[in-house]
Amino acid sequence: MELFTGLIELLTREKECCEALLAQSRKKKEALVQNDVAMIETITAAELNLIQSMTDVEQERLAQTRRIAVELGIAEELTIHKMIELSDEAGASRLKELRDDMGLILEEQLRLNELNFSMIAAQLNYIDFMINAATAPSTLTNSYTASGDAPESDSRLKFIDHQI
Repeated sequence: MELFTGLIELLTREKECCEALLAQSRKKKEALVQNDVAMIETITAAELNLIQSMTDVEQERLAQTRRIAVELGIAEELTIHKMIELSDEAGASRLKELRDDMGLILEEQLRLNELNFSMIAAQLNYIDFMINAATAPSTLTNSYTASGDAPESDSRLKFIDHQI
């Protein structure tokens, strides 16, 4: 287990980052439902910080995995499954637990990302629709002119006049 102690610590830190990111995604879902733009901005900034932390931990984990592979004389890629096989009972148990926990966290993160993406896309479509509706040529005209003739359509007549 001594060989895998540093790796287990790094995986634990990575799991904690993933849990924090998942918590932010849950908050973002609620902020999207409430249409709280300020909260979404705050959450996005926190997510970016967490992603940077995860990237740093991941780099450390990759370096630690390479050190373990060199120490064990393994030329192939050292996967979590291979490390479980090579570790003692306590280490294998902890590695399995971390693997399973990370799998569950990542599954929920993926589900929330898809849901949040759908909500954002729906809001953007609504905004696009409203902008198009507000800036499209108006079909409302008077039925007749003073002389009794039908007026010519002015396609420049819009709800929002961009010529101001």
